Amino acid sequence: MFLLLLPACGLLAEHYGAPADPTDGTELEIEVPAGATIRSMAAPLAEAGAIADADAFVTWARITGEGACIKAGRHRVRPDMDAWQLTAALCDAPLPDDVPFTVVEGWRIREIDAALVEAGLAEAGAYTAAANAPDRYTASFPLPDDTLEGYLYPDTYMVDPTRFSVEDFIQRQLDELARRFVEPHADDLEPRGLHAIVTMASMIE
Repeated sequence: MFLLLLPACGLLAEHYGAPADPTDGTELEIEVPAGATIRSMAAPLAEAGAIADADAFVTWARITGEGACIKAGRHRVRPDMDAWQLTAALCDAPLPDDVPFTVVEGWRIREIDAALVEAGLAEAGAYTAAANAPDRYTASFPLPDDTLEGYLYPDTYMVDPTRFSVEDFIQRQLDELARRFVEPHADDLEPRGLHAIVTMASMIE
């Protein structure tokens, strides 16, 4: 029975791993966040047009077990790549102008601002001003009205110094907070609310 299943799995993998458009060689730039998995990248890849269907791509990844080696950073892919080629591109070294920037856990806005200045990525005060304007950003959870203190997820981010934007960086931090903390703990957060937890954490710091 097991031997009979192997050809079927192979056919399914080929079906779900087919290119989005075999005739489209347009290069697309894809950002892989730190800690992302091949399955979590399905939606961004579909949104960019690199794959035809996110659910099919996840099914392909489940069948084949491919993609454990994907690397954080920017990568170039094309719609004419099948799932194996696309995954190989995401497992390759990121585009060379990406550099790591680490936001240390416990850092406040002013400390992130200072670190960005030291790294040559932003002017003094630019990050602080952007982080104190929450209405510039979107999130799957309510944002405070005055400051994003406590909402800026600490992690190592791959950034392009030639195109760095404090607003884009803050949006990435909020997206990471949603993906790594808010969504996995949605049931626990519901009774108390995210803001209460963030406020308590800030007081402890």
